[in-house]
Amino acid sequence: MQLEVTTYRSRKLSLTSLIDVIFLLLLFFILSSTFTKYSKVELSKKGSGTTQSQSLPQVFVRVSQDQWNVNGVNYTQMNAISALQDFSKKGAQTLLLVVAADLKTQGLVDALELIKQETKFKVTISQ
Repeated sequence: MQLEVTTYRSRKLSLTSLIDVIFLLLLFFILSSTFTKYSKVELSKKGSGTTQSQSLPQVFVRVSQDQWNVNGVNYTQMNAISALQDFSKKGAQTLLLVVAADLKTQGLVDALELIKQETKFKVTISQ
């Protein structure tokens, strides 16, 4: 009696379905990830809303790419916030924010966000 031995041939794997799954996963992760942080800054026209007093601002801040100038004194960003908090404790309520030419838009948004979080100034922006 003779036994038949079956030999299995190795088939090539079809990678088409694997590539489809990898593509779908890649597409899912790209669409569901967040690459930047979006923040919201409220802006209003000078004449809109309630009437504001026509007095001069009590604190002048000039923001450039690498330093802040508060009432004529140069500071780093965190030291400037400390100085602004001191002015706020002394009773200052209005702030004029002057934007330097080298400051990017994201730097302005970050500065406004930091000022709004750490102080209670009414901020006016100028260029």
